[in-house]
Amino acid sequence: METRTIEAIEFLRGNTWSVTWTIPLVDGKPVEFDLHVRAPLNTPDVPTPIRLTPTDSLSFLCLYFQLDQEREERKREEREREEREQRHREQREQREHEQREQREQREREQREQWERGKKYLMRLLRSMQLLLKASTPIESLLLDILSSAVFIILAILALELLGWFLFLGLLVTILTYLLLIISLAPTDLNASAFARQISKRPQKLTTSVTRLSRSLVDRQVECATQGVTRGGVTRAMLFAREG
Repeated sequence: METRTIEAIEFLRGNTWSVTWTIPLVDGKPVEFDLHVRAPLNTPDVPTPIRLTPTDSLSFLCLYFQLDQEREERKREEREREEREQRHREQREQREHEQREQREQREREQREQWERGKKYLMRLLRSMQLLLKASTPIESLLLDILSSAVFIILAILALELLGWFLFLGLLVTILTYLLLIISLAPTDLNASAFARQISKRPQKLTTSVTRLSRSLVDRQVECATQGVTRGGVTRAMLFAREG
């Protein structure tokens, strides 16, 4: 048999009693009462335990249904609170999932923008290289101004998209590339032609030394010939020995 035990404080017979009672249930309905009073709170001379009369049990029956209704209300509130927490948890997980997808989407878009910007920058630098090879000083100055404006715009966009660290890395890369262009622009921007020019320099130096030595020998021969004409063989030999 199912039973329920309830402890309550009830005002009964002019006194406040601390009461514990057990209510057997049949099909969820109370059938009888077994009430035991532990002690009255303001009449300590009453012996305990005592059994209450059925008339007194009616008030406890009302109290029981009131407490049972409150208990069911608390259970219902507990279920509703758990459901709300579950909904909040699901909504929070959904928001986190959406935020993660949006963040990944933004990162993909930033990577795509960076790739497009890098390709455009490389094409722009190639075009500037070709223009620098066949431009006059005024055109070179205009190209420098145009390139500076373009690089300022690209730097602002890179700072907006990438942040400080990646922006500084991009700036160092651009400056290094510009220094490489400036160092190669006066000669030839083709790497193979530049290498050929470097390889030709020792040959030019050897040719210059050969020409210099040949001119010195010719000068010595000319002076020796003049000495033979003016002062004989002895002066020519002396001049040749001193030379």
